[in-house]
Amino acid sequence: MKHSLRRFALCGLTAVVFAFALYGCSPARTGDFSGKALSQLQSFINQYYYEDIPNDELYIGAARGMVEALGDDYAQYFTAEEYAASQQVKSGKYKGIGVTFALEEENYVVLKVTEGGPAYRAGIKVGDFIISVNGEPVSGKSLTDISDIIKNMGDVEFTMGLERDGAEYEVTMVTEEVKTQRVRYEMLDNNIAYIQLTAFYSDCSTAFPMAIDQAKKDGVVALVLDLRGNLGGDLNEMMAVADELLESKLVLTIKNGDGTEDTHTTGSGAVDWPMAVLVNGNSASASEALTGALQDYGRATVIGEKTFGKGIVQTTYHLSESDGWIKMTTGAYFTPNGRSIHGVGLEPDINVSLPEGVDGSAPEYIEYSQDTQLQKAVEVLTGGGKD
Repeated sequence: MKHSLRRFALCGLTAVVFAFALYGCSPARTGDFSGKALSQLQSFINQYYYEDIPNDELYIGAARGMVEALGDDYAQYFTAEEYAASQQVKSGKYKGIGVTFALEEENYVVLKVTEGGPAYRAGIKVGDFIISVNGEPVSGKSLTDISDIIKNMGDVEFTMGLERDGAEYEVTMVTEEVKTQRVRYEMLDNNIAYIQLTAFYSDCSTAFPMAIDQAKKDGVVALVLDLRGNLGGDLNEMMAVADELLESKLVLTIKNGDGTEDTHTTGSGAVDWPMAVLVNGNSASASEALTGALQDYGRATVIGEKTFGKGIVQTTYHLSESDGWIKMTTGAYFTPNGRSIHGVGLEPDINVSLPEGVDGSAPEYIEYSQDTQLQKAVEVLTGGGKD
């Protein structure tokens, strides 16, 4: 299932001393809406609003309003605390229940469940909808709000209401430190290596080369790279993976909003094993960039389902005046052949769907006997054809 992701991102603010959430307002002359006018707005709020509102809350609301006014689904303003929390999650070790979720239309859908974590042990599955925490509906809350509610539970047991296939159910959990495994390696039959990459964060740049080295020691002759459910991540982490797979090749070109271009090219020393790449509707961003390059060069057979279609790049900036952070879309990327995949996605070389009942599941939870996409990859790599 292809999800409409509401990715966390941020927007650049200029040095405006007094700023407020103006989204939805229609001033008669927007050109006159200067710092002085914003200061006047603050004065009216402080003088006449019936409750006391701390100025810090007004400033944060202003920042969020400016970002929202961009209409950029991948943009977001972070306070220093929110940014620190987001970086902790990206590090692969954080306090929580071990789920990744996103906003799909009006529902909060679970995209990933970390194996062994509280959510996994409670029976939560990919595709479930989160509907309440401790009996309080989550409808209308932001993704950050819901994450904060869960993280702030501490060591206190709490309940979460969910929905699966139209039926509601409830689980009880306690948050704990969750460790995310980004790279998973195993040997398949016929000396085929299988490497799953769940995201391009934290230690991919070291863990993936280690997996490749182990595969060499194990006498591997072919590779399955599993990017199903990989929502993307850090460009440098992705390029470290590309270095192991593409010999001195252009991987992507980024056309920036300021008119400049950045190119990203691999070095030498890549493996030359026959390769298959597995993708699905939740393979997005950096995983699509890598897949697109491998596909353009004919370096791998791409198997699975059409990818998500996120071909834009976000950049994060620190706002020293407020100690806040912003991330906003600053460019678009293109594959080596000049393809833009934004809003379109990548079509596999071989379209294969998973059986009903396991479609939408994270790869690590699918038995090989039911994993038709992995079976097709093995078939292709052992000479079974490309039908």
